[in-house]
Amino acid sequence: MAEDDPGIAELMSVVLEQAGFRVTVCANGGEVQKMVERELPALVISDLWLPGLDGVKLAKILKSTQDTKHIPIVLVSAQEKLESAMKKAKADAFLPKPFDLAELVAVAEKFTA
Repeated sequence: MAEDDPGIAELMSVVLEQAGFRVTVCANGGEVQKMVERELPALVISDLWLPGLDGVKLAKILKSTQDTKHIPIVLVSAQEKLESAMKKAKADAFLPKPFDLAELVAVAEKFTA
């Protein structure tokens, strides 16, 4: 998971861990890219606005790399035009902030089932 706000990152990771997911949190897109290439997770959840490599650029890189293009990517943001960013990045889904925590779990379950 890529989230640069420590409070949001902690809340999201606790909720996902309670739902049975193993969560690795990174604070910027470059860290996430390295982690994904190393661990090949079942799902990537990324904030749209991250320091360094933002969520759109991260998703584009992961979706254009042979070893990672199959990994679902969910973009999260308070930005109103998130759907257009999602399409531009070739992300699989988006969650507009604020979102219901049950919705976060449902999206994670949908892409990891």
